[in-house]
Amino acid sequence: MIELANQAVENMAKINILDKERNDIRESTEKEVSRLEWEVYRPKIRAVEEERDLKVGEAKKQGEAAEEVKQTEIIALNKVVLEVKRILAFLALDAHKNLDISDEDILFPNYHSNNYKESLGFYIDDTYLKVKLYIVGNEKPTNKYSLVALGKCLFYEDLLKLERNYGASFHTHDRYEVEKTVRDFPTVDQAKAWLEKNRNKVLSGECRVQYQEVKIAYDEAIRSYKVDDFQDFLLARCECGYFYTIWEDYIKRNTPVSCPKCSRQMVLAPGK
Repeated sequence: MIELANQAVENMAKINILDKERNDIRESTEKEVSRLEWEVYRPKIRAVEEERDLKVGEAKKQGEAAEEVKQTEIIALNKVVLEVKRILAFLALDAHKNLDISDEDILFPNYHSNNYKESLGFYIDDTYLKVKLYIVGNEKPTNKYSLVALGKCLFYEDLLKLERNYGASFHTHDRYEVEKTVRDFPTVDQAKAWLEKNRNKVLSGECRVQYQEVKIAYDEAIRSYKVDDFQDFLLARCECGYFYTIWEDYIKRNTPVSCPKCSRQMVLAPGK
């Protein structure tokens, strides 16, 4: 037992020495790792990263500049394509679209069936755009009367974006390209007085200008072109005159393709 105890004492002394040596190795290793990381390689890595960032930045700038050149070319070339697309959209319009606006189309919920309604006649009565003005009762406690503009247009939203909001307390059966609550007033007389002085504010000036521009472009298109001039852009065509263009290639999923206007089978263009 004494020999065993002496051996244990010796071993403990050796363990203490080894433990210190192990800790010294750890500390030395940590110092060397830290030196390698931060003194030797970090500057090198930073230099490489800076070089990388510089080269990457230059490559991006060069690529973006080259893309911009191509994009400019694409935009210039696409002007003609977009013009053809718009001409075909014009030629596809139903020139006989009913633009009549019935005063009876303004309907109130049953519990407001006695709401005030007065037609003020046409605000715009043009070939392809007709807008009527109305004064109608609403559900507000003070400004009880709304000046409302309702309008129908030959041109749908992709060709001409007109003014629409949904603040009115009535509904209609027809679809209107212009549906705007212009302003609310305490009395009918105040609404009329405001309108007399501010007719130019019913629709924005920009809206009216854009309509005139589209109208001129449409008249020029139907005067100068016919559908047969653009055979390469037709995907399907019907005897009634209705057609799909290559930009409406979703119709390829339908076999056969039926005309949405007259229900007859449409003829697919060769190779389409």
